[in-house]
Amino acid sequence: MKVANSGTTFIKRFLLSKIDDDPILQIKNGKVNYEAAIKQADLLLPEEIKEHAKAALTACRKVPDSYNNICEAAFYMTKCVHRENPAAFFFP
Repeated sequence: MKVANSGTTFIKRFLLSKIDDDPILQIKNGKVNYEAAIKQADLLLPEEIKEHAKAALTACRKVPDSYNNICEAAFYMTKCVHRENPAAFFFP
């Protein structure tokens, strides 16, 4: 599945926790940084989901340690955060 070709189908699948292991959904540069993610949550998220999102980030903090590839690490971290609390999940 390619995001560019999927339109609302992708969004529906994502919201139903059917997140595909597709390289196009993974980041290309950088590294997973728990402290930065918490800081961004504090700065950017609405109050009603902020603490829920931070709890999910904390629960998934060790997920990236299982992956050598940073793209996979970020992808599976995001997938874990979504699985922890889909109702409070926010991904820019």
